[in-house]
This record gives sequence, structure tokens and C-alpha cells, in this order.
Amino acid sequence: MSKERQRRRAAREAAAAKASPSPSATPRARGRGTAPKPARRSRRTSPLAAERRTQNLLLAAGLLMGNVLLWTQIQGWVGRIVALVLTIALWPVIVTVVFDRKSS
Repeated sequence: MSKERQRRRAAREAAAAKASPSPSATPRARGRGTAPKPARRSRRTSPLAAERRTQNLLLAAGLLMGNVLLWTQIQGWVGRIVALVLTIALWPVIVTVVFDRKSS
């Protein structure tokens, strides 16, 4: 029984090897491994996520414009760096005060 299984398995493997193209036949397989790339997941777009992205984009644009104005008015590098660090540190506070996400 065991020899019969070995013979059938060898026949199956030979047929499978004959049917599938060799890894060096495709240019993609030659360049990298033969593993396929994982499918890219699309971004889940819920209404709340879209609103949050819009709010973050508007806040980032506003703070960027404010920092550009500050950088043109402040002469020393220390003041510029302090303004930038304060902007980054106060981002969550500004989001909470301006958009009030908890009450909605």
C-alpha cells in the first residue's frame, strides 16, 4: 500500500511541476521571491472618519500658516523652535477646544 501511495504522489508532483511555469519564467519571480504581494487594504471611510480627517487637515493648514507668519516675524532661532514645539504640544488642546469631539 505504501509503495502505491509513493508512486501516485510522485505522479501528482510530476504533473504539478509540468503544469506550473518555472519561477524563472516570469520577470517578477526572477527579481524578487516567488511570494505574492499581499492585497492592499482600502481605507475604511466612515462619515466620522472622513469628518475627522477634514478637521485635522484644516487645523494643520491653519497652524502651518500661523507658524509661517511667526517665523517671518520672530528673528531668533530659539523663538522659532519654541513656537514650533508649542504648536506640536498644544495640538490636542486645540482640537478639543475648537472641534469639541466629546459632545458630538
